[in-house]
Amino acid sequence: TALPLAEVMGGGSPYPPERRANAFGAELLLPQWEAKAIYAKKRGEPRALEKALGLMKMRFKVGQILAAAQLKNAPHNGVTPSEQAQLESMVQGTYMA
Repeated sequence: TALPLAEVMGGGSPYPPERRANAFGAELLLPQWEAKAIYAKKRGEPRALEKALGLMKMRFKVGQILAAAQLKNAPHNGVTPSEQAQLESMVQGTYMA
């Protein structure tokens, strides 16, 4: 069931399709498996999360929030509970370094 262009452009599009479109775009820009692989290479190093996110941003030309969201949402990402909390904070825009 397609929406008329006027509804989409006028903000009348339903929320779930927009969310799916955003997730699709994020996966195109930085696949979750890539985010997980980059983090896995840095795990165990001091400031592993910071270094991994920096590498994702540089390699894939994405912003901090997208990189954090892709790693946070990747299944079995291997991040520690405190790092998961940091990622959640970054994604919500409440992170303070």
